[in-house]
Amino acid sequence: MDAAAEDAAGEPDAAPSSPGLPSRPEGTAHARSGAVHWAATAAGIGAVIAVAVVTAPAQGAPYAVRPPTAGPVRAPAPAPVPAPDPAKAQLPLDCGPFPVKAARTFSADLDADGRPETVVAAHCDGTNGTPPDGVYVLAAGAGAPRVAATLVRPEENLSVLELEPGDGGTVIARVQGYSTVDVPRCCPDVNLILSWARAGDSWVRAQVAAPTEQAGA
Repeated sequence: MDAAAEDAAGEPDAAPSSPGLPSRPEGTAHARSGAVHWAATAAGIGAVIAVAVVTAPAQGAPYAVRPPTAGPVRAPAPAPVPAPDPAKAQLPLDCGPFPVKAARTFSADLDADGRPETVVAAHCDGTNGTPPDGVYVLAAGAGAPRVAATLVRPEENLSVLELEPGDGGTVIARVQGYSTVDVPRCCPDVNLILSWARAGDSWVRAQVAAPTEQAGA
């Protein structure tokens, strides 16, 4: 009895439990204190992260926004060079009071320099008959086209029925005329196919008889 009493007297009195409440197991207060500390720490870390997310873009270095990469930019194609206008050229025809008439014409880049020339067959627009043609190569000049070459002179008494470009910058014409002055003007007896090929700054002329079906057309 005395020993049991001493043991009971040596132990500290247990805290009285509140009436009506269950007694808390040992260590519950410590666990709650740890949970509160962890929640506070987590909340603080979350606040720091939120501030960093909000302020980081403003604190970062500025950068340029580039548009999507496009293909290479091509320079616009140059405007085509206009061909010489025969109406603006001073042709070497002595027509007196009569106007000059361009009977046949075409334009082509005959020398492959990127600038077209104009070939024109022209004659004086008289009141009687059809005067003979001259055939001229026109090139661009200062203000007005210039005569770069004479392919047929009016003195040859030839009329041009067809005029067109050939291969390799050549010029082809079908012509008719008169073998002598005694041949009636109504009935030309010369029918030829003429062609010209460039040779440096000059033109070399060739001719063959026109086919029978074309003669007198």
